[in-house]
Amino acid sequence: AEDLADFLLSSWQGAMLRMKVERSPEPLERFKAIIFKTVFAREMPQ
Repeated sequence: AEDLADFLLSSWQGAMLRMKVERSPEPLERFKAIIFKTVFAREMPQ
């Protein structure tokens, strides 16, 4: 769980840094889309 937390924090910080450099919300939007489609994805009930 600690590795996952480190990964999420590093990814979020990278997205925030790129957002500032690019002056665009796109890096943060991309981060959220990927994280919620993968890490926080739930299987659909059958």
